[in-house]
Amino acid sequence: MPFTDYLIMMGVGGLFVIVGLILAMWGRAKEKSYDASLAGEHDLRGYVEGKWRPYYEAVKIGGWIGFIIGILLLVLGIIFWFVD
Repeated sequence: MPFTDYLIMMGVGGLFVIVGLILAMWGRAKEKSYDASLAGEHDLRGYVEGKWRPYYEAVKIGGWIGFIIGILLLVLGIIFWFVD
């Protein structure tokens, strides 16, 4: 493979790592702010009954999946670069 193919693979991997970390941190921050807003309420019925927002957890999980895929792409690009 040409040298640019390895750089493209590593660039996409780096992009996945950055976006994955941003999504994981954003999901965690939103989840904490939601929990904090519920703590200030007088009626915590929704919190006690287990009504939670699944999309915050989904954003965190998606971010970690993107991070792992990015690391794999970076490692594969480096391995292919040194093997060639």
